[in-house]
Amino acid sequence: MTSSKTNSNKTVHLKFLIYNDLNSIPDNLKSELNLGSLLMSENYFKSLEASSIPGMSFRYVFLHHDNELKGFYYFQIINLAAKELGKIIHLDPYSKTLNHFSGVINAILFGAPKDKPHYLLIAGNMIMSGEFGIYNIGKDEIVFSQLNDAIKEVTKALEKEGKVVTTIIKDFRNETDQVKKSLLAKSYSLLVMDPVMKMDLHEDWKIFNDYLEVLSAKYRLRYNNARKKIESVTIKDLSFEEILSQKNSIDLLYKAVQNKSPIQLVKFDCNYLLELSQKLGDNLKFRGYYLDEKMIAFLCGINTKDQYEAHHIGIDYQYNRSHALYLNILYEFIGLAIEAKSKNISFGRTAMEMKTTVGALPVSYNAFIKLNNYMLNCLVRNFLPSEASNNWTARNPFKDFK
Repeated sequence: MTSSKTNSNKTVHLKFLIYNDLNSIPDNLKSELNLGSLLMSENYFKSLEASSIPGMSFRYVFLHHDNELKGFYYFQIINLAAKELGKIIHLDPYSKTLNHFSGVINAILFGAPKDKPHYLLIAGNMIMSGEFGIYNIGKDEIVFSQLNDAIKEVTKALEKEGKVVTTIIKDFRNETDQVKKSLLAKSYSLLVMDPVMKMDLHEDWKIFNDYLEVLSAKYRLRYNNARKKIESVTIKDLSFEEILSQKNSIDLLYKAVQNKSPIQLVKFDCNYLLELSQKLGDNLKFRGYYLDEKMIAFLCGINTKDQYEAHHIGIDYQYNRSHALYLNILYEFIGLAIEAKSKNISFGRTAMEMKTTVGALPVSYNAFIKLNNYMLNCLVRNFLPSEASNNWTARNPFKDFK
């Protein structure tokens, strides 16, 4: 399906072309996507579509200005009424009191009649941390200034069949945010999120040992101790066929990590990883960890050319401490990124202190939220945190020169 909007006066002529799926996008437009980041390319989007993530659909919006293609906006849509989605806020691991309130929060913010679609509209990617919502093809400021109008067009189309209850826009680098001022003026609230943990890779690091050489004695010892704990574990790269054969084990390990997150807006499984393996080819690395032929962990990394994405992991937590699985996986990602000649690694938003022990630093991104119910939108502003959590200590594993 496509739809368009044209605004005209003496100097401005804008058109939005909206597509529900990749198959309906003309080849000339899809080819433009493949000139940008791998994580905003046709192959990556194919992986998401083919994964059949519960309750999720997509919109691809192209902006033309004076008949010239200027930009692309990517939207993920979650049907909050989808039965497969279940409860969104999961505070079970934290306390019985919080778990009780999680039901209230779910009902107020996300409760929806099951007979009618209620949508959470996301400008950007809920599965990735970073700027994966806008591709400025024409390098024109108009692409950022028209973001809110693109959202309005997608919302208008969705509300022919259901209701958009909340819009989230993510992520924009704090120091270069080109939409913050205009969105705050349009009743959006700043949605403070934890920083993305990133690590720059020195151009002199040709092999993993070059990284080890710049660690302080304390952190080289930490690395050596972690490696000793994993000596009994077999680590190997898995092909598509091998991932498929291990599907049940991977799903269990994947779910164990996902269940530690208090908010689960996106619920996906091994099918997503299989699609990535098929569609991204050599740009994806899937590595399994085996103890006595039993898979106890895995990692999934993506070489985007721009950076190395430490994308997903799975862990059997009964072996995590004894075999230092999580720490060893972090080291493994660094080795993969150096091998890929990447300039940096994106480790995502979790376990921030642990990630600083291998060299990652926090990078702040802005996100924005707007509830379409005016009263709730005014109310929710009073409960949103004003700053990211700081209950962790940054470490520096490098020698003085770093």
